[in-house]
Amino acid sequence: MEVTDLKESEAALRAAKIRAESADRAKSDFLEVMSHEIRTPLNSVIGFISLSRSSQLTEEQAQFVKIIETSGEGLLEIINDVLDISKIEAGRMELSLEAVETTMLAHEVVALMASRADETGVRLEIQFINELPEEVKTDRARLRQILINLVGNAIKFTAEGSVILEMGYGPDSELHCKVTDTGIGIPPEGIDRLFKEFSQVDSSTTRDFGGTGLGLVICKRLSEAMGGAIAVTSESGKGSCFAFHIEAPRVEPISSDLADLADVVAVPIKSPDDNPRILVVDDNPINRKVFGSTLKVAGYAQVEFAFDGLQALEAARNELPDIIFMDVEMPLMDGMTATTEIRGLARSTGKTTWIIGLSANVWPDTVRRSEEVGMNNYLVKPVRRHEVVAAINER
Repeated sequence: MEVTDLKESEAALRAAKIRAESADRAKSDFLEVMSHEIRTPLNSVIGFISLSRSSQLTEEQAQFVKIIETSGEGLLEIINDVLDISKIEAGRMELSLEAVETTMLAHEVVALMASRADETGVRLEIQFINELPEEVKTDRARLRQILINLVGNAIKFTAEGSVILEMGYGPDSELHCKVTDTGIGIPPEGIDRLFKEFSQVDSSTTRDFGGTGLGLVICKRLSEAMGGAIAVTSESGKGSCFAFHIEAPRVEPISSDLADLADVVAVPIKSPDDNPRILVVDDNPINRKVFGSTLKVAGYAQVEFAFDGLQALEAARNELPDIIFMDVEMPLMDGMTATTEIRGLARSTGKTTWIIGLSANVWPDTVRRSEEVGMNNYLVKPVRRHEVVAAINER
């Protein structure tokens, strides 16, 4: 009887584990679909706003456009926060380690956040507490995300005074960063709630300052994933200090011989004067219009359109374009299948084309699959004009 009870308990635990894993997969799949559905119209909103800013506007119209753009970017930040939490919880977040210039990254973050600080009259500074290595090995995008979150929060909760970003390097090959502000501070009973999902110090924080309550949770999870940790000290009414560290081994500089060789084999950046034939493939007519206008403003005149993979394949059979912007998710024939077919067509004719994937899907396995089928690049919607031009110049 005891053995029977044990086996029944084990079977119940296995069943519960299967149900939990199934629920987690369902949640991730739901968020992936919702991400695509939200990002697709948001791509049109942000795209047309960007185009509107380059046209002749009255002072009042320019102010309205700026408010809409800020709101669109805010919505995109919320979507990104929710997706980041989902990816971390599902174990689908992968670090991309590369050589990172730490001082340059710090200046980039401060330059990016300077306009927010100027609007509130807050002084924003950088301090390097010791000599930093020229380069360290870490995930640049994730480190930048942590710094922007912490500096942005500090500015948001500081009405006057200063926000200081400190950066230093320890003997244990760790990068140490600290963001100190003279803002509203946090009462002792509120500190424990800071790193809980969808939680803020009190409900009035959301009303007064906005936000999802996910930014600090993401900072905590990312710093831990990068081999470090984050901590906070604060005094209500006097300010806060968020400090974190991550593993960041020093990168030895490349020898002068290799650097000279890199200069010799460097490929010159192509300019719009090359006037390549471009095919934009997207089932959404508004997205096609946004892309067409973006390319026209950037100086590209030979632009054609297709509304699904089948039409793109037919266009490629008639005359292979120099560049194809290929939406990944479309009816009849999706972008992955169309890319595979076009690559086969190019091999048989001896011609090549530069294919850039377009999607609101940010999951790493989708990006990996786009590379496997032959896409040269992958842009995540909503796509900015400078990203489009940069993707073209890479070819």
